[in-house]
Amino acid sequence: MKYRIHKQTWVILLAGLILPALLHLAFRPVSTNETIRAILLEDADVFQEQVAELEKVAQAYVQQEVALDELQNQLAATRLAYKRLEYLMEYYYPTAVKGGINGAPLYHLDPYMPRPVIHEPNGLQSLDELVFSEEAPEEREHIASLCEELKGAYANIQRDFKGHPMLDREVFEASRLQLVRLFTLGVTGFDTPGSLNGLAESRRSLQSLQEIMAIYIRQLQDEGKELGVEVDRLFSGAIGYLERENDFNSFDRLYFLKAFIDPLFGGLLDLHRALHLETVYETTNLEQSWNYNSRSIFDEDFLNPYYYTKVVRSPNDEKRKLLGQRLFYETRLSGNQTRSCASCHHPDKAFTDGMAKSAGNKQGEFVDRNAPSLINAVFSMRFFWDMRAFRFEDQMEHVIISHKEFNTSYEAIFRKLRADEEYQRLFAEAYPEVKDYPAINRSTLSDALSRYLMSLVAFNSP
Repeated sequence: MKYRIHKQTWVILLAGLILPALLHLAFRPVSTNETIRAILLEDADVFQEQVAELEKVAQAYVQQEVALDELQNQLAATRLAYKRLEYLMEYYYPTAVKGGINGAPLYHLDPYMPRPVIHEPNGLQSLDELVFSEEAPEEREHIASLCEELKGAYANIQRDFKGHPMLDREVFEASRLQLVRLFTLGVTGFDTPGSLNGLAESRRSLQSLQEIMAIYIRQLQDEGKELGVEVDRLFSGAIGYLERENDFNSFDRLYFLKAFIDPLFGGLLDLHRALHLETVYETTNLEQSWNYNSRSIFDEDFLNPYYYTKVVRSPNDEKRKLLGQRLFYETRLSGNQTRSCASCHHPDKAFTDGMAKSAGNKQGEFVDRNAPSLINAVFSMRFFWDMRAFRFEDQMEHVIISHKEFNTSYEAIFRKLRADEEYQRLFAEAYPEVKDYPAINRSTLSDALSRYLMSLVAFNSP
């Protein structure tokens, strides 16, 4: 028997073969060229040398062989060296960096332990706070210990970094995130709590990014040359502004943001696209923490709420959110049917209640703390003031069973809602895939409320 393939079938088959090839050419998964890689590896070596020298100077300070200002100068040099490669360190090794290289100088909870485990602050930020403080002479041993820990932490990272594959898209993603980090933690002084050297460090970071981006700009075709000139101009303008306006207290951060950082954030996206490089969205279907296609740091969809929860996208998202909004104001969720979520989270008060302690479910009774805002709460790592809830979706259970709050149970709530024909219809429409009766259950109740709370996001002031 002979088989004949119609002409239309041949066209479809050829299209199926050619289209993936064209897409591959349009969005190239390209490793960084040798020039870029060499610069990055050299920066990594320089930082290692500075860390080793810092440890040596710290030990000499313990022995009172050097003055405090020499230690301060060496710490400043070490931090400046780090700022040249911070963007890739944070991109490839975020947990290790926060845990041992440049985490906040604050006691912090271990995010991976089921029970609260508190870690002491360490790394470059802790050193900055301590070395530039009046307590430095009394903390010589502690300073030396922190420097030794820093050396060990970075040695582990550098061993991996030397052989780590680097893709062009990763360099762009890391660079754009560095602009956010530079503005929120750098020029604000959070990163340098003792020295307040944030402006100089931000300048060094921008110089590093400009050097790398200049290599990409040279790869632009003629139609993209103007874009390259504009991106380079923005880098030079930002660096020049930091050089001229170098007083920490009078530095105009709003102007710096609007004139340089936000335009650069969008400009690097345009440069990425002009080079026809792949983005993260061509490599995975997993939810990303931020929207790479956002043009501004303050875009409403800059952060992705779905990344921070277990909630999964659905064609019925809007119906579920509206159902959650209705449940948020539903007093039948409480045992005495007088309180709702909105009783303590008032929309006109940024979803707080403005009280020192929130009112309980009995006259004259109060809970232990006040109601935290729900705006942007979806992006938190833990929930409630005592951080007892690990997941966004788990908050409701704590309120339901608390004798001072809703003082009820899931089964009691379900009986009330299932007796309401309107709620039966709304849940059935929002969750049509739930075939087994009833659609009103613990999972759908939590999901609906979570989707409404996920919508309470704001990045701009009123």
